[in-house]
Amino acid sequence: MKNDVAMKPNMWNRIVVELRPSYLFSREHFILSLVSGIIVGLMTAILSISFAVLVFGKALPEALSVGIGLALFSNVILHLFAALTSSQEGIIAHVQSLPPPIQAAMLSSLMAFLPLSIPVEQKTVVAVLVMLCSAIFTGGILFLLGALKWGRLVRFLPLPVISGFLASVGFALILGGIATMTQTQITLAALPDLFSLTLLSKWLMGFFLAAALWLMVPRLKHALVLPAILGIAVVLFYTLYFVNGFTIAELKNAQLLLGPFPQASLWQSPLVYYNQLHLLDWTYLTNQMGIIATLPLVCFIGGLLMLSAIEFSIGAEVEPNFELKTMGASNFISGILGGGFVGYPSTTFTVMQRSLGSKTRLAGILGALVSVAVLVFGAEVLGFIPRFIVGGILIYFGYQFIDHWVIKQFKHASVSNLSIMSAIVFTSLWLGFVPSVGVGILAAAGFFLFKYSQTSVIRYVATGASLRSRVTRNEMHDDWLATHAERISIFGLQGYIFFGTAHNLHEEMMTHVTEHQQNQQTPLDAVILDFRHVTGIDTSVVQSFHKLYQQLLQRKITLIFTQMPQKYQRLMRKTVFGEKTGNGFAMFETLDEALEWRENVLLQQSDLPPYTSRTLRMVLSEYFRDETKADILLQYLTRLELSAGTKIIQQDMAAYDLFFIESGRVSTFSEQEGRSPIRLQTMTDDTLVGEIGFYLGQTRTATVIADAPSVVYRLSTDSLAALETAHPIVAMALHRLIVEKTAKRINHVFKSVKGFM
Repeated sequence: MKNDVAMKPNMWNRIVVELRPSYLFSREHFILSLVSGIIVGLMTAILSISFAVLVFGKALPEALSVGIGLALFSNVILHLFAALTSSQEGIIAHVQSLPPPIQAAMLSSLMAFLPLSIPVEQKTVVAVLVMLCSAIFTGGILFLLGALKWGRLVRFLPLPVISGFLASVGFALILGGIATMTQTQITLAALPDLFSLTLLSKWLMGFFLAAALWLMVPRLKHALVLPAILGIAVVLFYTLYFVNGFTIAELKNAQLLLGPFPQASLWQSPLVYYNQLHLLDWTYLTNQMGIIATLPLVCFIGGLLMLSAIEFSIGAEVEPNFELKTMGASNFISGILGGGFVGYPSTTFTVMQRSLGSKTRLAGILGALVSVAVLVFGAEVLGFIPRFIVGGILIYFGYQFIDHWVIKQFKHASVSNLSIMSAIVFTSLWLGFVPSVGVGILAAAGFFLFKYSQTSVIRYVATGASLRSRVTRNEMHDDWLATHAERISIFGLQGYIFFGTAHNLHEEMMTHVTEHQQNQQTPLDAVILDFRHVTGIDTSVVQSFHKLYQQLLQRKITLIFTQMPQKYQRLMRKTVFGEKTGNGFAMFETLDEALEWRENVLLQQSDLPPYTSRTLRMVLSEYFRDETKADILLQYLTRLELSAGTKIIQQDMAAYDLFFIESGRVSTFSEQEGRSPIRLQTMTDDTLVGEIGFYLGQTRTATVIADAPSVVYRLSTDSLAALETAHPIVAMALHRLIVEKTAKRINHVFKSVKGFM
């Protein structure tokens, strides 16, 4: 994805070029844009009217014409903003199907809250002002989210929550379509009445229309299929009723048509309502903030899903954060200027106008002009639109949501996901959209916690024999630890540890401790918890660790924490273990430090005879079984007495020598710029260092420093060459000695790696 700072200047330059009259009205683009703009404009205008009927038809039917005016005006602003500012040309935005059910719930709740004595005119003013505020609030939040670059955040929402919420919107659209056609409130008690002959004849036509759209539109895949089906449906409606002797007046009286509407223009200046702002009791608005706050979330999810689909469909990159700001600005200005309905880009109409051969910004501009024409001149014509047309469209779009987000996912969805989706749908139908979002998120979090708690946080289990420290010891100590370091148990932890996983962790560890004591002759000495791969620790698990500590302490087993973040270390010390290490508990920065400490403790408690450091001559004589060979080799070695901190090998330098350690202690470190050196290995007497680079002729891969006063013997490449010439048998014995010691070290590393598996 391109950087915003680098992308914006180029994008704005491109938008300016795409808006030039010479480009928009060129012979190549104009005719196609004119046709697609008119068709798209008519379709989005009809949809806007359908959504206005859904929002106002139930809550405040006396103000339906005002609601249609608000919807059409919002459509104009959304069309123009998408046409003039979208990151890609040809993107169509309009009043969408997701927000209207929420705004309908908001308006119904508002009307129920108002006193019955308030006249219709004042109710209309309050309803319009709340609608405008909801659009302004939604626009502001969307713009802020875009400015904060949260455009990709929607991908982190759990899929079942999104699916359940969009499915609940689909059910709300279907119920809204039925209510629009029957002019009744849909409740459980009213369901039997829907199948009476009078009401059945009204809503059944809408279902037949929705079924026709569902069968024909996806199969024929032509931009004119949808308007053609709607036109045929209108003709059949009027033909059927006229043949049976019905007049227009009788159709209106039977509430089969949307009208009648006032003869004046549907749109009024927002100043008409702002001048009556003093009539608005702000408690009306604050009581609806729960529902209003849902609108930005709906537009955020729906808009970004649409943008992703548009990006895939047109094969061009769409900048989500920029589009969020465009969506926010268009809805904000729509609310300020007297819109009130909210919307965002549409995949359907963006692809439709491109399928008609147009991809310029002119189609969106012309679509806005169509809504303007309907807004100014179409009040009387709108009254002749059959209600089943509006209801059928709502049912069709509602089923689209259910089909895409429920039916098509049913076979592949888990039981938990289906449960979450069902909970959201039932909650939205019972309590409304705001509680359903909370229920969905809580249910998803609950299922996640349950599943996560069933996953072991133990990454690996090893012993001190298989996972040794980086200290290479003398042969006597090394052999003893290879047998007795089984008394150290290491648990590598992973993920997030909270109350759900802490209990399972405690049970698994105590089971391991019990089995070790039953199966091993030697008692367990220490339990090490490695937190290197732990992403977080909830404070609720402190008591679980305290319980573990007490149980281990009773068995005289030391509990050790390694590589725990500082903030958790402070919490553990303050809450459970006190400030000082000891009394069966310790903390170390690395696992290697903890292993070295317990190995030293085991060696101190062992029955081994006191170790006496031997000279290199004694070691070589014992290995060669020949003091003469040892004396010959020593003639080619240089004895060095090192003080603590002396560097004998420098990383990235040429390797011309190796070192035998007679006494003391040296460590190898990996050095990286800007970071503290990392200890790779520590060696004591009767070991050697630097042999790999020496034999391969490569540069040094690490730095070697004396940790304490030490005595070492240096063998250079020149000395080795001289030894091979003068004493080839001694040189061969030396090579064998070095190979054996290197093989032992590699075997030690292999066992450590195997301990993680």
